[in-house]
Amino acid sequence: ASEDQALVDSVGRALFLAARNNLGLLHVNCNEYPQADQAYQEALEIRRDLAATNSQTYLPYVATTLINWAELSQKQENQLSLEQAKEALHILIPFVEWMPRAKKLVGDVIIILQAWKLDPKTFLLQHNLPLDLLQYARKGSFLTRFLSLFKRY
Repeated sequence: ASEDQALVDSVGRALFLAARNNLGLLHVNCNEYPQADQAYQEALEIRRDLAATNSQTYLPYVATTLINWAELSQKQENQLSLEQAKEALHILIPFVEWMPRAKKLVGDVIIILQAWKLDPKTFLLQHNLPLDLLQYARKGSFLTRFLSLFKRY
C-alpha cells in the first residue's frame, strides 16, 4: 500500500510540475515575466527533487525548465540566462546519444546563445563542453523557436 501511495505522490508531483512549467510558458506569452519567473522557479525546484530520486527520468525535465527559464531570462536581458543554458547543456550530455528530445533541447540552447550574439563553439570551449553538441544546432529564428515552446511539456 505504501508503494502505491508513493507512486501516486510521484505522479501527482510530476503533473503539478508540468502544470507549473506550462504556467510559466503562459505567463511569458502574456508578457507577465515576474509570474513566469516564479512558475519556472517552482517547477525547477520540484523537478530537481524528483531528479534526486530518479535522475534518468527527471533530469531531462530539469533541463527543459532551465531552457524555458533561460529563454525568458534572455528576453529580459538577464545574464542568468547563460548560467541556465550552461547547466542545461551539462545535464543533457549523457542523454544526447540516445534521447531525441535531448538533441532538440541542445538545439534550443544553441539558439539562446545565438540570441545573445555569442558564438556557440566559443561558449562550449569556455565551459568545457563537448564540441560535438554543435551537431544539434537547428535552423530557424529565435521567434520561431519561442513560438514552438507551446508544443513542449
